Amino acid sequence: MNFGGAAVRLRGESVYDKSRDQVELIASACGKVQPPVPVDYFSFFGLPRKLTVDVAGLEQEFYQLSRKLHPDLYSGAEKREQEWSLEQSSQLNDAYRTLKDPIKRTEYLLRLEGVELEEQSKSATEEARASGKVK
Repeated sequence: MNFGGAAVRLRGESVYDKSRDQVELIASACGKVQPPVPVDYFSFFGLPRKLTVDVAGLEQEFYQLSRKLHPDLYSGAEKREQEWSLEQSSQLNDAYRTLKDPIKRTEYLLRLEGVELEEQSKSATEEARASGKVK
């Protein structure tokens, strides 16, 4: 699947190919859910690390991946595969919630680059978000 210029692989040869920013979620040989690998949220969706994201495309990709990884689909699978499906789904949900929100996406991208926002700034951001006022 192509999304944002990069591919998300549901079936393929490697679990994670950093050179292509791809995550294999389901093994091509056996069709089983793979163990979660530590990747950033952008890589999970095959996106470049940028502030701008096609939110409509992100949402479409999220729903496609959700339908393939949902834990209910693996209720009859081995315990290990059930756990991996649950972990992958959880990571998918966390990634989607973070990347769809421009403020959370910015904070996350800054953390990836080693910049930690001060608590005061976070609190002011949340207050501005809740009130709709410019910070």
